[in-house]
Amino acid sequence: MNLAAFHLGLPKPAYSQRFTFGVKVAGQITNTFTYPFIPGNAHDDRVLFGPTAEIRLPHGVSIEMDALYKRRLSYSSHCCVSRVPVFTIDETIDETTHAWELPLMLKWHLPVQHIPIFASAGFSARNVAGIMHTYGTAQTLSPPAPAVSIDTRTSHGDLVNPWTYGPVVSAGFDFYTGIVHLQPELRYTRWNDSPFVFFTKPDAVEVLVGIAVGK
Repeated sequence: MNLAAFHLGLPKPAYSQRFTFGVKVAGQITNTFTYPFIPGNAHDDRVLFGPTAEIRLPHGVSIEMDALYKRRLSYSSHCCVSRVPVFTIDETIDETTHAWELPLMLKWHLPVQHIPIFASAGFSARNVAGIMHTYGTAQTLSPPAPAVSIDTRTSHGDLVNPWTYGPVVSAGFDFYTGIVHLQPELRYTRWNDSPFVFFTKPDAVEVLVGIAVGK
């Protein structure tokens, strides 16, 4: 291919120079669990990390794809239900989940002199998965009966929307030397729904730092 291009006087293909690959680490600024219902012992891991890839196109435009992993998005809640004189239930629910954020963005490298700034916009998908552990006791009062233990695990639990979606916009800098790129960035995502049965904050703001290799 290159030999034919040389003899015909055509430019050589440079696809390998238009691809960068690396990793990104994100720090989430906003809370996921929020008013009007904040479950007890909520744990929202603020650090996300994962691979990033960028395909460079002409005129300072590129396409970026990320896969950012959040290790924990968990909470516990306690419930006591009594229907005297019929029955009473005392149980605790532990929901332990993790999440993947999968943004796909169109990126513009702005022609600002001596400032390697970029802006991007696109669409992101979020997948939340995990296990709900429910344990406690249940007792029938009429007719009287001994308390019975509750201990169940399910992969669905309070997850009503394992997949949620939303637009994403960001801006940052692309500092590079040779083939190494350092990319600090501020990113905003607006999720369309809560993954759980209760309300969670739809606005997510993250500060990211990416390190990538490529032209």
